[in-house]
Amino acid sequence: MTIVIPKRIGYAGGNLKGLEAVLNELAVAANNAYPATTTATKAEMDALHEAGAIKADFVKLHAVSSSAVAIDAAVAEVSPQVYNTTVTLAQINAGATAVVPAVAGKQFIAQEIWMQAIGSDPAGATLIELVQETSGAVVMSHAVADFASNAWVGKTGGTVVTTKLDTPLDANKAILMAKTGNALTTVTSVRAVVVGFYV
Repeated sequence: MTIVIPKRIGYAGGNLKGLEAVLNELAVAANNAYPATTTATKAEMDALHEAGAIKADFVKLHAVSSSAVAIDAAVAEVSPQVYNTTVTLAQINAGATAVVPAVAGKQFIAQEIWMQAIGSDPAGATLIELVQETSGAVVMSHAVADFASNAWVGKTGGTVVTTKLDTPLDANKAILMAKTGNALTTVTSVRAVVVGFYV
């Protein structure tokens, strides 16, 4: 079912949060199946209301689908996502564990990354790296020597490569944690914190 947002609501001014009368009117409109110029369900309106949406958010609803999935995707495009993942030693050596998931039809842009060796100073391998799935393009890598047990490394300092940082990855691709050279040893796991967004 679709509803129309009355023009007078669009020009009401001020923050709509807390204006239950507006939401009630939208619900009535939905129940009466008014002709649609803006597509949205009451549940989607309520979700925006609870998140502190302002009038502009409601006025612009014509730009998104009534599908909750489409609204989630639209939010993901503009909202920073934080992924905090701990990868075991065996998983790092296998090189197939995602620290940022692939999203169908979306490209991820990593803006900030930190890694932490847990349990001991890492040894054996040459690099610990975060790479794009399939292509192996480096989002960020550090020489093993840059890591000290439980200390953090980021996009600056040490022997760091950030080829794909702040750059859209290929669509439908995850970011994986891997290593180069010999097998990584001594550490229990490596933690990665990645901040970015999908486009």
